[in-house]
Amino acid sequence: MKKRLICTGLVVILIIGVIICSGFASSLSITEDFENGINAFSWRQLYDNAVCDMMSEDNENHYIKLTYGGAENRGRKYFDIVAAENANGIKNTIIQAQYDVKYSEIETERNGEIQFKYRTGPGSAETDVVARLTQNYGYFQLEAGENGGFQRIKDLNGQYLPIEVDKWYTAKVVVNLSEHWQSIYIFDRDTEKLLGKTEYIPTITTLNMINMITFKSSTELCLDNVKIGEGTCVDSYISGKPYVKNGEFARYSFLGKDNEGDVTSLPQGTTTWSIVEGKKGVSINSSTGKFTVSSSANPGVIVIKATHIVGDKTFESTFPVNITK
Repeated sequence: MKKRLICTGLVVILIIGVIICSGFASSLSITEDFENGINAFSWRQLYDNAVCDMMSEDNENHYIKLTYGGAENRGRKYFDIVAAENANGIKNTIIQAQYDVKYSEIETERNGEIQFKYRTGPGSAETDVVARLTQNYGYFQLEAGENGGFQRIKDLNGQYLPIEVDKWYTAKVVVNLSEHWQSIYIFDRDTEKLLGKTEYIPTITTLNMINMITFKSSTELCLDNVKIGEGTCVDSYISGKPYVKNGEFARYSFLGKDNEGDVTSLPQGTTTWSIVEGKKGVSINSSTGKFTVSSSANPGVIVIKATHIVGDKTFESTFPVNITK
């Protein structure tokens, strides 16, 4: 989640398109930290007169910066870097995209987004977008199906999560093509703290396949550490503060891990929270994971537990919380 950057107006788009067209029908896997540039350039097409320059920044880090060089009066003022689609696509699986992102401008509508789509021709009428995560006037938002429209990503307190200019975030997008849902997780890249999440939202369409993934933006967009591939949840963990003071509360999240140890969605099911070793003056909401410490609680360690049931399978984890004055 940390390390090198790439500044791009739409550089990532390129990369993703590349991924799709090469070997999409069998397995999909790409990892790009841009330390040596983008090796995918020979596979992509660059539209709208975007100009790409390789630059180095932040000591040994490298990034790619795309700048728009087209006519100012054009309506389509974004960089779109894609690759030729694999007509067969990839079907009925879970596709994951994890990447570090930083925005230099946020007073724009639907900008700096990642799209998962199925494309049969060059026009928009021949393209079905299955899922997307975008920046919209300073907030992360996704597009939901079943008339859900665009929805802002919320922080752990249920408030809309604002985007700070020139701040690095790690975004994780999980798209389940067979069950038609999507989950979004936003982290602080430097601290790796979970900032917000939205889970199990219906995909835009019920199409069970995609053959292209793109990033696009009409303004400068910085990207780093892009990982795209198929994924399966193999483990679980509790995310949250390791300590809580008297008279305060904290919210905990139960997340999945894929076979590479990265965050992913747990299979859709029911999570129940509980306290394994309790002390007087502490409690946890069994549905939401909100952990509350009264002002009279004694200092010490409390162990909380999350249990997630999916059919006949159970994911379970514990987490020690230190109560302090």
